[in-house]
Amino acid sequence: MNSTNTGATDNTHYLQYDVTWASIVLLYYDWLLTIPEEKFVSALSVFGRAAIIATLIARTYAVCSQNRWIAVYLLGLGIVCVVTDAVR
Repeated sequence: MNSTNTGATDNTHYLQYDVTWASIVLLYYDWLLTIPEEKFVSALSVFGRAAIIATLIARTYAVCSQNRWIAVYLLGLGIVCVVTDAVR
């Protein structure tokens, strides 16, 4: 192999290395810029899941002849689900 070909290969690898790191930095910069939006979307998804859980609890309570023990159990389970979802 001659020395000019090796120099061109070295330059190509160095350029690929720079492009890789520039891409990584750009991804992290974009991620840092969108953190507030991600928190807002996460909060909306928690409220959406809470609404679905509340609807299912209400329907089960109505189907089970409005049994208070079932309502208490399902409300406790629903609260645990929503709190776990919010913490995660």
